[in-house]
Amino acid sequence: MTSPLRITFDVACPPEHAFSMWTSRIGTWWPSDHTVAGDPDLEVILESGVGGRIYERTSEGVEHDWGEETKPERADENERLIRDVFADLAKHDPGGLHYAAFRLDDGVSFLHVALIDGDENPLLASTSFDAFQSGIADRCTEGPIAVDATVVGSYGLLPD
Repeated sequence: MTSPLRITFDVACPPEHAFSMWTSRIGTWWPSDHTVAGDPDLEVILESGVGGRIYERTSEGVEHDWGEETKPERADENERLIRDVFADLAKHDPGGLHYAAFRLDDGVSFLHVALIDGDENPLLASTSFDAFQSGIADRCTEGPIAVDATVVGSYGLLPD
């Protein structure tokens, strides 16, 4: 298993307060154009604990999940399939793709980030990505949600 991603920065308050403000008030700072609904009055909710959801709720009460939870008994299989995708990408080097996948500390949730140069998604030509996608509904409690986003900034994570 790869090491967890760690991002650190200093803030002038106790860690518990910083975390509480970041999570409980995420809707006050998260840009509405980086949400599913684009509603400037939406609420972003991060539920605590294993199985907790991350989702947005519009001013009309419509909810949109931002991720999926892998079934605990299928998490290792999911990781193996993801590693197969990266091995395939390393072997064939399709170009035009910047891709990372993370297994979160709860051990069952995954986050994928893909930046694609141009209009063609190189992942769609990968047989291992096809294998990963083909059974994903059986491995997750809810299916994954793909959303487009615009990079606002990156330091050292993404290529220039």
